[in-house]
Amino acid sequence: MAKKILVLFDQNEARSEAIEYSVGLAQRTDSSIVLFRLLSSDGPGPDDGQNLDAAMNDLNGQVESVKKEGISVDGLVRTGDFSSELMKYFAESGGVQSIVWGGGHDLMDEKTRRHKSHWLLKIQDKLGCPVIVPSRKTSPVGNGDGRRDVGGSGS
Repeated sequence: MAKKILVLFDQNEARSEAIEYSVGLAQRTDSSIVLFRLLSSDGPGPDDGQNLDAAMNDLNGQVESVKKEGISVDGLVRTGDFSSELMKYFAESGGVQSIVWGGGHDLMDEKTRRHKSHWLLKIQDKLGCPVIVPSRKTSPVGNGDGRRDVGGSGS
Protein backbone atom coordinates (compact mmCIF):
# COMPACT_ATOMS: atom_id res chain seq x y z
CA MET A 1 0.00 0.00 0.00
CA ALA A 2 1.33 3.40 -0.95
CA LYS A 3 1.66 5.75 1.99
CA LYS A 4 -1.08 8.37 2.09
CA ILE A 5 -1.77 11.24 4.44
CA LEU A 6 -5.41 12.26 4.58
CA VAL A 7 -6.06 15.94 5.30
CA LEU A 8 -9.64 15.86 6.52
CA PHE A 9 -11.82 18.96 6.82
CA ASP A 10 -15.45 19.98 6.96
CA GLN A 11 -15.29 23.66 6.07
CA ASN A 12 -14.46 25.73 2.96
CA GLU A 13 -10.71 25.23 3.17
CA ALA A 14 -8.35 23.16 5.24
CA ARG A 15 -6.55 25.23 7.86
CA SER A 16 -3.16 26.41 6.61
CA GLU A 17 -1.32 24.81 9.55
CA ALA A 18 -2.82 21.43 8.57
CA ILE A 19 -1.64 21.81 4.98
CA GLU A 20 1.84 22.93 6.09
CA TYR A 21 2.13 20.07 8.57
CA SER A 22 0.96 17.52 5.98
CA VAL A 23 3.41 18.76 3.36
CA GLY A 24 6.30 18.45 5.81
CA LEU A 25 5.16 14.99 6.91
CA ALA A 26 4.75 13.84 3.31
CA GLN A 27 8.25 15.06 2.44
CA ARG A 28 9.78 13.24 5.45
CA THR A 29 7.91 9.98 4.86
CA ASP A 30 7.78 9.95 1.05
CA SER A 31 3.97 9.95 1.13
CA SER A 32 1.21 11.38 -1.01
CA ILE A 33 -1.56 13.63 0.29
CA VAL A 34 -5.32 13.38 -0.12
CA LEU A 35 -7.27 16.55 0.62
CA PHE A 36 -10.66 15.22 1.74
CA ARG A 37 -13.49 17.74 2.07
CA LEU A 38 -16.74 16.68 3.70
CA LEU A 39 -20.03 18.42 2.96
CA SER A 40 -23.12 17.96 5.06
CA SER A 41 -26.20 16.66 3.32
CA ASP A 42 -29.28 17.87 5.10
CA GLY A 43 -31.37 16.46 2.30
CA PRO A 44 -31.69 17.23 -1.39
CA GLY A 45 -32.04 20.85 -2.31
CA PRO A 46 -31.83 23.14 -5.34
CA ASP A 47 -28.31 24.35 -4.46
CA ASP A 48 -26.67 20.93 -4.01
CA GLY A 49 -24.94 21.01 -7.40
CA GLN A 50 -23.73 24.57 -6.85
CA ASN A 51 -22.40 23.70 -3.39
CA LEU A 52 -20.49 20.73 -4.78
CA ASP A 53 -19.08 22.81 -7.65
CA ALA A 54 -17.99 25.56 -5.25
CA ALA A 55 -16.38 23.00 -2.94
CA MET A 56 -14.46 21.46 -5.85
CA ASN A 57 -13.25 24.89 -6.99
CA ASP A 58 -12.04 25.74 -3.47
CA LEU A 59 -10.34 22.38 -3.20
CA ASN A 60 -8.61 22.68 -6.57
CA GLY A 61 -6.79 25.81 -5.38
CA GLN A 62 -5.42 23.95 -2.37
CA VAL A 63 -4.46 20.95 -4.50
CA GLU A 64 -2.45 23.21 -6.80
CA SER A 65 -0.60 24.82 -3.88
CA VAL A 66 0.44 21.39 -2.57
CA LYS A 67 1.56 20.28 -6.06
CA LYS A 68 3.94 23.25 -6.12
CA GLU A 69 5.76 21.60 -3.19
CA GLY A 70 6.49 18.59 -5.40
CA ILE A 71 4.10 16.24 -3.61
CA SER A 72 1.60 13.91 -5.22
CA VAL A 73 -1.86 15.10 -4.16
CA ASP A 74 -5.48 14.28 -4.87
CA GLY A 75 -8.61 16.14 -3.84
CA LEU A 76 -11.93 14.57 -2.95
CA VAL A 77 -15.27 16.02 -1.93
CA ARG A 78 -17.86 13.75 -0.34
CA THR A 79 -21.39 14.64 0.65
CA GLY A 80 -23.29 12.86 3.41
CA ASP A 81 -22.88 11.75 6.97
CA PHE A 82 -19.28 12.58 7.86
CA SER A 83 -18.50 9.37 9.75
CA SER A 84 -20.05 7.17 7.05
CA GLU A 85 -18.28 8.95 4.21
CA LEU A 86 -14.90 8.65 5.94
CA MET A 87 -15.43 4.95 6.65
CA LYS A 88 -16.51 4.37 3.01
CA TYR A 89 -13.31 6.06 1.84
CA PHE A 90 -11.25 3.81 4.11
CA ALA A 91 -12.99 0.72 2.72
CA GLU A 92 -12.45 1.85 -0.89
CA SER A 93 -8.85 3.00 -0.51
CA GLY A 94 -7.42 0.49 1.93
CA GLY A 95 -6.79 3.13 4.60
CA VAL A 96 -4.18 5.79 5.15
CA GLN A 97 -0.97 6.26 7.10
CA SER A 98 -2.39 9.12 9.14
CA ILE A 99 -5.18 11.67 9.25
CA VAL A 100 -4.36 15.33 9.71
CA TRP A 101 -7.37 17.29 10.94
CA GLY A 102 -7.72 20.45 8.90
CA GLY A 103 -11.23 21.38 10.01
CA GLY A 104 -12.44 23.72 12.68
CA HIS A 105 -10.79 24.37 15.99
CA ASP A 106 -13.61 22.59 17.84
CA LEU A 107 -11.69 19.30 17.71
CA MET A 108 -8.87 20.90 19.72
CA ASP A 109 -11.14 21.95 22.56
CA GLU A 110 -10.26 20.09 25.77
CA LYS A 111 -13.90 19.51 26.72
CA THR A 112 -14.69 18.14 23.25
CA ARG A 113 -11.73 15.75 23.40
CA ARG A 114 -12.48 14.59 26.94
CA HIS A 115 -16.14 13.79 26.17
CA LYS A 116 -15.51 12.62 22.58
CA SER A 117 -18.39 14.81 21.43
CA HIS A 118 -16.97 15.47 17.94
CA TRP A 119 -17.94 13.01 15.20
CA LEU A 120 -14.29 12.20 14.39
CA LEU A 121 -13.42 11.41 17.99
CA LYS A 122 -16.36 9.00 18.17
CA ILE A 123 -14.92 6.84 15.35
CA GLN A 124 -11.22 7.42 15.97
CA ASP A 125 -10.65 3.94 17.47
CA LYS A 126 -12.06 2.29 14.32
CA LEU A 127 -9.69 4.07 11.93
CA GLY A 128 -6.47 2.18 12.64
CA CYS A 129 -4.26 5.23 12.17
CA PRO A 130 -3.30 8.30 14.18
CA VAL A 131 -5.35 11.49 14.01
CA ILE A 132 -3.06 14.50 14.16
CA VAL A 133 -4.37 17.94 15.09
CA PRO A 134 -1.70 20.50 14.22
CA SER A 135 -1.94 23.96 15.68
CA ARG A 136 -0.23 27.22 15.01
CA LYS A 137 2.44 27.71 17.65
CA THR A 138 2.34 31.08 19.28
CA SER A 139 4.68 32.68 21.72
CA PRO A 140 3.58 34.47 24.87
CA VAL A 141 5.74 37.35 23.66
CA GLY A 142 5.28 37.64 19.94
CA ASN A 143 4.42 39.90 17.11
CA GLY A 144 0.90 38.60 16.57
CA ASP A 145 1.66 36.32 13.64
CA GLY A 146 2.66 33.23 15.58
CA ARG A 147 6.37 34.06 15.49
CA ARG A 148 8.55 35.45 18.18
CA ASP A 149 11.10 38.09 17.31
CA VAL A 150 14.48 37.19 18.74
CA GLY A 151 17.30 39.72 18.82
CA GLY A 152 16.92 42.83 16.78
CA SER A 153 17.70 46.45 17.41
CA GLY A 154 15.64 47.00 20.57
CA SER A 155 14.39 50.41 21.65
